[in-house]
Amino acid sequence: FEWLLRINLYIVFNSLQNLISELKSLSNSAVAGELSSRGNTQLFNGAYKEIVVGVNQTIDALLEPVNEGKEVLKLMAKNNFTARVTGDFQGDHQVLKNSINTVCDSLSSILTEVNEAVQATASASNEISSSTEQMAAGAQEQSSQASEVAAAVEQMTKTILETTRNSSSASEASKNSGVIAKEGGRV
Repeated sequence: FEWLLRINLYIVFNSLQNLISELKSLSNSAVAGELSSRGNTQLFNGAYKEIVVGVNQTIDALLEPVNEGKEVLKLMAKNNFTARVTGDFQGDHQVLKNSINTVCDSLSSILTEVNEAVQATASASNEISSSTEQMAAGAQEQSSQASEVAAAVEQMTKTILETTRNSSSASEASKNSGVIAKEGGRV
C-alpha cells in the first residue's frame, strides 16, 4: 500500500512539475509577444488538463478584442475609415473597443472636413481663374481702346498740322492778296 501511495505521489508531483513548466512556457511566450502559443492539453489528464484548457481559453478571450482591433486598424491603413470594432466586449475590452472606434470616428470626421476644405479651395480657385480671365479680357479691351484712341489722337494731330499749314498758306495768300489789292488800288 505504501509503495502505491509513493507511486501516486510521484505521478502527482510529476504532473505538477509538467503543469508548472507548461504555464511558465505560456507566460514567457506572452511576455515575448508570441500570443499564438497555447498550452499542450495532450500532455495532461483530469484536472491538470482542465487547468491548461482554462488558460488557453483565457488567452483566447484576452486576444479576441485585440485581434478584432488589429483587423480594423489594417482596414484603416488601407483607407477604409468606415471599419469599426463590433464585438460584444466587457470591461477593459469594451474600453479598447470604444477607443479604437473613437479614433475611427475622429479620422473620418477630419477627412470629411479636409475634403470639404479641398472642395471649397478648388471652387474658389475656379472663381479666381474665371475672374482673372475676365480681367485679362477687360485689360485686352482697354488696351485695344487705348490703341484706337492713340490712333485717333495721331490722326487729329496730323489733321491739326495740315490745317495749320493750310491756315498759314491761306494767311500768306491773304496777305499777298492784300498787297496786290493795295497795289491795285494805287494804280
